[in-house]
Amino acid sequence: MRRFLGAAWRSALLAGPRRNRSALTDPWLHILDRMASLGVIGDALAIWDAEHGDAADSRLLDLLDFLEIGPGSVSVSGAGGFSENKAGYDVLEGCLRSPGVRARIDAVLESARIVDRELADRIDGVLRALAARANK
Repeated sequence: MRRFLGAAWRSALLAGPRRNRSALTDPWLHILDRMASLGVIGDALAIWDAEHGDAADSRLLDLLDFLEIGPGSVSVSGAGGFSENKAGYDVLEGCLRSPGVRARIDAVLESARIVDRELADRIDGVLRALAARANK
């Protein structure tokens, strides 16, 4: 199962986002959620770290756009229902705060500011909420 999910995850990162598509045609967040539920979200993050193409980088913005940040946890909106796995999402949250990932986010976000200002504004709000959680 771990290898299957890893392969599905890599494929989703290489394919890039499919904005305005249903979850059935772009199930990548469900794959990530399942990996978190199985305790192998580190595998997903390692694959993501190794993929530096435009598709994988733009998925960072997609993830942030679906991220729900609560007072006690981080989860993915609309994902498969395994978001109660706090430990997996704690790992994801730490990854999103890491300097390397943050640099990737900032680079992709700069491009988004030109193309989709509304998306960039939403992502800025999510990044502020992540920073506020870190300060607690």
